[in-house]
Amino acid sequence: MSSLRHCVLVVDGQSEIRSFKKRFQSDFGHAIPGLRKHPGSGGIMTPAGYAQAALGILEFALRQRFTRILCVTDREKRQESAEQYAARVREAILDALSSSTRHSLKELDEKLLVCVADRKFENWIVADVEGITRCGDLIRSGVEQDEFEGSNGEETLKRLMTQPYRKIKHAPKLFNHVRFDVASANSPSFRRFLNATGLDKK
Repeated sequence: MSSLRHCVLVVDGQSEIRSFKKRFQSDFGHAIPGLRKHPGSGGIMTPAGYAQAALGILEFALRQRFTRILCVTDREKRQESAEQYAARVREAILDALSSSTRHSLKELDEKLLVCVADRKFENWIVADVEGITRCGDLIRSGVEQDEFEGSNGEETLKRLMTQPYRKIKHAPKLFNHVRFDVASANSPSFRRFLNATGLDKK
């Protein structure tokens, strides 16, 4: 990808928007992607439901400067793998957009990517426990990295913290301290996100 500014991220909530915005501004200044909130309700949505709920945002993004559209969502409690769910969501979006716009399936296929956190956005935060321990006094001392991929990352983070976890308040602060190379090694789903954005090459 030539530049993050030509990418739009469609994410599940305000905590993700604030986390990505804070981190990308810290790392890249104003060369950050567009950030949009998906209007649906995450864990209870089918792939078709996700696609239909996002249709207006995606159609608008296709009319803008963006050359890449990246939908970032969570596996939550679904039994299928993060990769399997991502593939089904992408297929549903491609079907919906090819019916509702004049864009060719080839163009849509080139522009659209879907990344699924396994199982929550917080799993990407706890993929670098040593990194987030540097975030003031939010994380208990003596905590160690473990295999958290596929577990409930939000509950894991709550156990690691010294105070009650508040998503919108704490996620951006903690994510800003995540070292992408370390998190990538510990989280295959985060590694796929970095690959989709081109950040694995920076």
